[in-house]
Amino acid sequence: MIKVGLIGDFDESVPAHRAIPVALGLAAESLGAPVDVEWIPTNAIESEDPLLGYHGLWCVPASPYRSMDGAIRYAREQRRPFRVSTRGCRIRSKRPRMAGCRAW
Repeated sequence: MIKVGLIGDFDESVPAHRAIPVALGLAAESLGAPVDVEWIPTNAIESEDPLLGYHGLWCVPASPYRSMDGAIRYAREQRRPFRVSTRGCRIRSKRPRMAGCRAW
């Protein structure tokens, strides 16, 4: 089972928040690789603890990104795939050390 953490503050009115878990489920079904998708609220990321156990992390769009430093650092140091939607270029330009992160 592949475990993916969606970092963001779920909002039913945001189309991407509804679509991303469905898309991951369809991709997993197509590949025959079960996936477990869980939401991680941004205000819960004060340490690495909420990020432990995930195979990959996805910072979803429409989040305020209140506390992303811990998630970025964890993904880089633990060599976990880290995906940022929409604001990725802005975050990358402010933190050149992210160049070591692998995209997926």
